[in-house]
Amino acid sequence: MVLTAIEVPPGLPLEAQMDDEEAEARVVVGEARAIAELYGVTVEARIVRARAAGETIVAAVTDDGIEIAVLGAPRKQRTSARAPVFGRTVAYVLTHAPCRVMVAAPPPES
Repeated sequence: MVLTAIEVPPGLPLEAQMDDEEAEARVVVGEARAIAELYGVTVEARIVRARAAGETIVAAVTDDGIEIAVLGAPRKQRTSARAPVFGRTVAYVLTHAPCRVMVAAPPPES
């Protein structure tokens, strides 16, 4: 399964128009499908709207009995050596997922 969660801010209804985010989600799903096809894997793709992407991802892997979750995540600009490398969604999934989690990230910018 490929799952992309569009985080909708609390001040907006979940069904609010978010054209840019929806377009970006379709691109992400398309790229994930293409990668899966390279390995001969057929995937079900879902784009969901949520208040918190991390909680939505954990609920999906739990409900579907997923064995490993692969998250694509950009690295954050670190302001200090103690600053987190990834954002709150990755941190939440790493902490709460009932399965193994692999984070795929681009190399740090030089």
